[in-house]
Amino acid sequence: DGVTYGDAQDGSPLELKAAVVSGLATRSTTASDNAWTVGDIVTVLDGSDNTKHRYTITNASTGALDGDIVWGDEGTTKTVTAWSYGGGTYTTTLPASWSVATDQSQASYMQTNDFLYSPALTATVGTPTTLTFAHETSMIFIRLKSSDGSVTSASDVTSVSLKAANVGTFSYSGSSASWSVSGDKVGITPLTGSLGGYLATFTALIIPQDMSGNEFLQFIATYNG
Repeated sequence: DGVTYGDAQDGSPLELKAAVVSGLATRSTTASDNAWTVGDIVTVLDGSDNTKHRYTITNASTGALDGDIVWGDEGTTKTVTAWSYGGGTYTTTLPASWSVATDQSQASYMQTNDFLYSPALTATVGTPTTLTFAHETSMIFIRLKSSDGSVTSASDVTSVSLKAANVGTFSYSGSSASWSVSGDKVGITPLTGSLGGYLATFTALIIPQDMSGNEFLQFIATYNG
């Protein structure tokens, strides 16, 4: 009796969940899902005092997050922004630029080259808040097949390379980041995979950019010598 709603919430944790929207997966060579992994790391910016906090995924299905932001006497709402370096590294820095590696030939590189961003939203005391992340890199998924079906497997597919700029700068506005690429186009070695019905598949993450009118993919395929 006599305790206000705000007082009752003082010291209670901020309940957060993480979701991924509009984009392909970073951990699957088949690019079929957007799954979190338990232990993935997310940085959350508490706009009420401009502090950064380390959160981790505790439930891969629901995206439940565990961290240390609590409600105080500053009010019943908070502005929160979040980002993740592919889930693998904690950083207090929201990058002004991003680059991808030229060598992405191993599956683990898909995670380390990815950057996810959840724009600012308002959290309300007593109500779980879902952070909506978007992949800010573009996943390129290439599938090679025989046009007439006569070739069922390529015994040797070599010198596979994507050619694109690998450095870009962000400007954050609205629900996503706007990109500006810089530097010359470079060769990026993709991850080689296999998928039924195709001679070979290749996957890479690149900085979003306009590739119209530019050479993008090079490969050499050898069949029966």
